[in-house]
Amino acid sequence: SVNVILAGGEAATQSPRSQISVSSKAVTFPATQPGLAANSSLSLSNTSPGLVQWRAVMEPSFFSIAQSSGLLNPGQSVKLGLTFKPAAPGQHSASLAISSVPVRGGLEAASLPSQAPVTVSLSGMASAPTKDVSFPSKALPTPEGSQELELSAWRMM
Repeated sequence: SVNVILAGGEAATQSPRSQISVSSKAVTFPATQPGLAANSSLSLSNTSPGLVQWRAVMEPSFFSIAQSSGLLNPGQSVKLGLTFKPAAPGQHSASLAISSVPVRGGLEAASLPSQAPVTVSLSGMASAPTKDVSFPSKALPTPEGSQELELSAWRMM
């Protein structure tokens, strides 16, 4: 927030305009088997009139980001690679927080207000691989002679 002193001496609070925007606030990965990886991406854009330094932070999880920081010129965008590589079956989620600060003369502009981070929700389902189980037909002896017995195959999930 930015405090603005009005003519009467009272302070008013104004939220600073975000310097960055993302192509989506939520990324859902396709169902993925544990141990395998699914990839996606997210575009990050500088919507401010100046150079900004950005940084992405994610809590430890089965999700990862290929590039976690950088600089963006006004109007410039970057495509961020995201990966979901679960180690256990089930529904998984994480939050990706992307913060930015304006840069002036090669240094972070400490006098300018910091922006609230942009948050992106990540989610994915890890499903156990399906296994087909089959049984060959087997002739079993009966009092009347041999008779074919067929066992059904069940799909295990």
